[in-house]
Amino acid sequence: MLKSAVMTLGNSLYKQGMDRSQALKNAWRMVKQGHFYTKIAGVTYGTRQVALGRLKRYNLEEVKAYLVREPNWVDSNAVAVMISVNGSRQYKLGYLSKETAAVWYRLVERNCLDATMVKVTGGTDKKKYGANLALCLVA
Repeated sequence: MLKSAVMTLGNSLYKQGMDRSQALKNAWRMVKQGHFYTKIAGVTYGTRQVALGRLKRYNLEEVKAYLVREPNWVDSNAVAVMISVNGSRQYKLGYLSKETAAVWYRLVERNCLDATMVKVTGGTDKKKYGANLALCLVA
């Protein structure tokens, strides 16, 4: 599984413009790192700011994040971030950024990538809410 994940990430990085050798070195580093931190994109769309305001009241251990492939006409590699609190109905909180999704989408397809909500940011002094995720390879 580990070699497969490294090769998948390496190929994704190669397609992003890295030379093959550097792409594989970076892929090994990413896998060894264990966690990859990223922001959720698209959190200002629709009622997502209201949802983030409510989400901030919960302990993050109660929040489960799911990654779902959702290719569309804007981004063929799109990965939606769904959340659920205490097993409730899932809500689309946003997406992985286009650059992040381009690297990780194949591992999402294989169910080899887990997401954990790390932090809800902002919301004070009229700042918009944001959210951070940790992505982790699953054996």
